[in-house]
Amino acid sequence: MTNTQMPSRRSASSDDALRILRPLFLLLIVLLATACGSGELVNPHIPDADRATPGWVTLNLTTPRADDGAVQLSVNGPAMDSLQISRAGGFASLSSGIARVLITGPIASGAVARFWVPDTRKASIYVATVDQAAARGTYLLQDLSQGYSASVTR
Repeated sequence: MTNTQMPSRRSASSDDALRILRPLFLLLIVLLATACGSGELVNPHIPDADRATPGWVTLNLTTPRADDGAVQLSVNGPAMDSLQISRAGGFASLSSGIARVLITGPIASGAVARFWVPDTRKASIYVATVDQAAARGTYLLQDLSQGYSASVTR
């Protein structure tokens, strides 16, 4: 006598449920995958010229004096990061959208620091100022109205 087994009703109904649920499950995965792609990093509808260009911008100092021994500068603006002094002597801090730079030693006009921004094309929105300057040796305060200035450039 041959022993043949008939599929139980229980396994037949679970196979039917799997056949019904499998396409719904695949559709759910496809919908989740498309919802995760927000397109913020690269949006094909935004021309290359309009995309942000993250990178370093430079803080420049213009000084009319040859005897500066310390100059304090500040930069106000959004989203600054990784402030670095370009010269050997000095200190820098970055907090709440304000960068403060103190450079010391023999000081001449030129680049004094750099910082990272989300879009280098918008360097002009950062406002740089010379807060104080002192003479080398005596540390007497210099007259800032004589031509001191600071700027941020790409």
